[in-house]
Amino acid sequence: MLTSITLQNFKSFGEPQEVPLEPITVLVGPNNSGKSNLLSLGKFIRDCVAQSAPLVLNADPLLFHRPRSGDGSLLVAWSGDAGLYYAKLEADGKREERFRRPGLPNWKSAGEVFGSQSLPFLEGLQHLTRHGSPGGEFRPIIAPLVGSHDVKLSLDALRADSGDANAPLGVDGSNLAAVVNRWRSGDPDRSEEFENVIRTYVPEIRRVLAPATQNGSSTHFHLEFEHNDAQKFDARHVSDGVLFFAGLVAHVIDAGDGALILMEEPENSIHPRRLHEVVELFRKLVADKKCQFIIATHAPALLDEFRDQPEAILLFRRRPNGTVVRPLTKVPELMGALEKTKPGEMLASGFFNDGF
Repeated sequence: MLTSITLQNFKSFGEPQEVPLEPITVLVGPNNSGKSNLLSLGKFIRDCVAQSAPLVLNADPLLFHRPRSGDGSLLVAWSGDAGLYYAKLEADGKREERFRRPGLPNWKSAGEVFGSQSLPFLEGLQHLTRHGSPGGEFRPIIAPLVGSHDVKLSLDALRADSGDANAPLGVDGSNLAAVVNRWRSGDPDRSEEFENVIRTYVPEIRRVLAPATQNGSSTHFHLEFEHNDAQKFDARHVSDGVLFFAGLVAHVIDAGDGALILMEEPENSIHPRRLHEVVELFRKLVADKKCQFIIATHAPALLDEFRDQPEAILLFRRRPNGTVVRPLTKVPELMGALEKTKPGEMLASGFFNDGF
């Protein structure tokens, strides 16, 4: 599990910002304050593994903060239970990449780990994902972000039929029907887990089906929700909230044990009272599966679920030198106000903006 992420000159992050993380961390701030940019770090790391960092950096110059702050270096670092990772690309092209395991006083450079002094920026990430690569003892350090899962659901995507039986679950929930069909036909454990969670929090639903239909030579899969009275409703006719909840549940089950899940606005289309159940589900997954969640939200009702865990709330603001992140617990005025009111009320009233 990650305990912090540090970024400098990465997208909206200019001056170095250390972002502390809890098992569930909630990001709060105005639009364009940098919440989505933090969540995009997982995709950036995965792209660097799949394509190499130089290609990713050259393909998107907006990955660098404009104008660059401080010494102009791009810094990406994180710490967690498995150790620490640090990568820095200076403005003149000089690069540094290091690893450190728990209990060891010294860092190991990527060159020392892999026996090369000419590795491009972030190339150590690629090496550690290759079968048979040296340095396997450092692999758990990079695993959370290399294996992270993005979630930003779209109702249109969730309602759409799937035409590819082997299609992965999309960030937006696309191909959910194909995934449910695969689980039902070949992965009974995941299928049962999915339906058990749905039944627990939406008790009027008995099963979630994904039958195949033929359209000429092509096969399509579509979602059906079977109620306790045996009536079936396809994805076009169930409520937005039920469909969105099913997409959230499918994503966290698809991610697997120990996954880092980076989530944008899970409150969309879900009734405020049901958000309590969503947060309880996330907490259960943290306890049972050791998952970790970083969630960007604008929902007062979701934020209220963390009144007794203010350390989980991070405040984001955009300053002239880039995104600034402050834990709620580090802003005394706001902590004092929290004794008298709920964090959701503070968010809705603009109190966070005034106090930070």
